[in-house]
Amino acid sequence: MDLYIHRLLLLWMLLTGPVLTAQIYDDYLGAGHYQDITITTSHDQGMAQGSQTMSGAGMMPNTREASRFLAQATLGADANLIQEVAGMGISAWLDEQFGMEPTLLSDYYPVMMDQIRDDYLAQGGNPGDFYEFAVYFRYAWWQTAMEAEDVLRQRVALALSEIFVVSEESDLYDHGEALTSYYDMLLESAFENFRYLLYNVTMHPSMGFYLSHLRNPKANPDENIYPDENYAREVMQLFTIGLYELHLDGTPKTDNQGNYISTYTNYEIREFAKVFTGLGNGAADGQFWDGIYNENFDFWVPMKMYNNWHQAGSKALLNGFVIPGGQSALQDVQDAVLNLHNHPNVGPFIGKQLIQRLVKSNPTPAYVERVARAFNDNGEGKRGDMKAVVRAILTDPEARDCSWLDDPEHGKLREPIIRYTNLLRAFQAHNISDQYWNKAYFFKDLTRQHPLSAPSVFNFYLPNYSPNGVLKNAGLSGPEFQIHNAPSAVGFVNLADRWLFHQELMQNTGTDSWDWFGGDLNIPIEDRVILDLSHELSIATDVDALIDRLDIILTHGNLSDGTRDIIREALLPFDNQLDRRVAMALYLFVISPDYSVLR
Repeated sequence: MDLYIHRLLLLWMLLTGPVLTAQIYDDYLGAGHYQDITITTSHDQGMAQGSQTMSGAGMMPNTREASRFLAQATLGADANLIQEVAGMGISAWLDEQFGMEPTLLSDYYPVMMDQIRDDYLAQGGNPGDFYEFAVYFRYAWWQTAMEAEDVLRQRVALALSEIFVVSEESDLYDHGEALTSYYDMLLESAFENFRYLLYNVTMHPSMGFYLSHLRNPKANPDENIYPDENYAREVMQLFTIGLYELHLDGTPKTDNQGNYISTYTNYEIREFAKVFTGLGNGAADGQFWDGIYNENFDFWVPMKMYNNWHQAGSKALLNGFVIPGGQSALQDVQDAVLNLHNHPNVGPFIGKQLIQRLVKSNPTPAYVERVARAFNDNGEGKRGDMKAVVRAILTDPEARDCSWLDDPEHGKLREPIIRYTNLLRAFQAHNISDQYWNKAYFFKDLTRQHPLSAPSVFNFYLPNYSPNGVLKNAGLSGPEFQIHNAPSAVGFVNLADRWLFHQELMQNTGTDSWDWFGGDLNIPIEDRVILDLSHELSIATDVDALIDRLDIILTHGNLSDGTRDIIREALLPFDNQLDRRVAMALYLFVISPDYSVLR
């Protein structure tokens, strides 16, 4: 692209955003300003309730609203899916998605690994030197992200992976199968009961290794050996209840002196640590002390209990609950998970984080409370129904009513991986080989993010992180800003340039060279990923029509007048280069604050 335009737009992006801005509307009814309005109807049989029609919950969404909904609920949606949801309605689409069988990475991973291993051996490689590195998890993740139809499950699993964190930034880097198996567990558990999800997380060998309750032996004071407390601490602090007691709306409780009330002490950590002893290699002929580099270690099955290494006796857990002595070791684990699952903090603690991942960074206490109530009771007396939680998050008035677009505190900075996948899926990225083995080294290096690659168990960003400036001064959170700085912002702009002007949408080439910006990657033609821009090219003679279409697909009808004017002016000179015009339009959209911030 022209260097002048590149520099101009880069300066524009860095100086103007991302920021949360409000649109000003005249007063209106329907999916908007309905507060303090009473609705009376003759009957609601066979139609949406009157109150739902006023709030928008019962309305068939238009394309703008369908696009915004799908931006929250998927890894990216093309025009066809937007039209589909606009036609069938949000509730029916959710029902359809909840009913789909999960698309797992392991549906593809074994076949892929056979091919990679065969190629390695055919080139004279030593079988003893072949490892299933983390990059092979990335291959399987991208293949699934590009092809899966259970798009809601895929989005929720990504959100869960940023709460129940394991990472390749550990010795798991040498075990792509460990990461693949763990991610599959999140996919399979995403729409199950939270108790089931938490138990599966607890028993997974990847989590056992990452937070060190794998091969965690019972106490032996004579040898100064005591149960490892790592998982016992983090399962409370990060995975279930947090540090302080919460009201149902997620706000912290205080004592008579106004101090926050701790949810647990070191005593409870030590008691939970006793529970998580005795777990080891789940292989049929495994041994307790088998390490992850043991050729017999199996990451595809849950850890199993080795009773001789489990701390026997009673354990005093949360809220006065005591695990009795004398029961089976595995029952201890199940009881501990149930104790955590039943804690009143779980609904608001987990609910708020899922809202932050899917919808907005600063949900109101009322929004958090509505989601927490769905966690506590799905309407059928069941606690922890994740389908009910996801539905409550995505259909809440705070997620759906367009009146919230007026609120300057509404919205969230889209994380880099979502900005990337959204572009690819929005325009049906494809190649001849139907193979999307994306190393994503450049993407991870420049944006500081890729699934299952967080720097620590605290994820890429903290839920309550607030950057200096406007957000911190207003007491607002902006989690994703923790990895959004000058280098990562410029890095994303450079990535967008490579994606859209060099057709290097994925690093799916055999070379591991890092000299990306020294020239084009030598990607074989059958593997080069391209976007389907046929419709965009067909309307590219009309700049306004092109912008309108991209506005619906990428910014969900929320493109600001200022950004529209900048893009329009930049596109006008390309009357005789329509392919260049379309590429420039996409580039300017993707680096704009309007795309970076989801409202």
